[in-house]
Amino acid sequence: MGHKPESQVMLSIRCFAVVFLFCTIHILMPVTLRAGDDCKLSVSEIRYELLAFRFETVVAHANACLKHGKLSPEDKKQAYELLALAYLELKDYDSFRNTLQPLLLLDPDFELIPVEPNPEGEEILRQVRRQLAVEPRTTSRRKSRWKLVAIGAGVLAGTTAVLILTGSGADDGGFPEPPGRPGGQ
Repeated sequence: MGHKPESQVMLSIRCFAVVFLFCTIHILMPVTLRAGDDCKLSVSEIRYELLAFRFETVVAHANACLKHGKLSPEDKKQAYELLALAYLELKDYDSFRNTLQPLLLLDPDFELIPVEPNPEGEEILRQVRRQLAVEPRTTSRRKSRWKLVAIGAGVLAGTTAVLILTGSGADDGGFPEPPGRPGGQ
């Protein structure tokens, strides 16, 4: 017969999920449009390849995007970061060194966070920094970004909790009473 409306709790949960996914996609994983015929993957898709340990794929696609794509400065910086990390994981230290030079010019705050600790990579990073005379700026910009994400997640969680606890549609403002047992027991 008629369609039963969703409870406010389920609606709140769905709204929270949609907002959370939106924030994750647009704050933590910026997606770029296809940057040309030779740039087959977006920067976020290349990041996924890195997280899946497909370092050769990262090298191929990031190089293609950097050579032929029309990337924004932020996407270009991220592509160089992904390329540097892929070269480091492949232990291709010459290519890693060559990738660090343009990366440090775009992002003097670049921090090396490999899958496994790599003292050789850290030493190469120090050498390239000295060679280019590029010292990292304060990392407060990165920290403030994470603070904003944490604050946003806290606000969303608080809002959802308030909606769940107060907006269930029951007359007394709480959760509705469960239905009685059949037969009046």
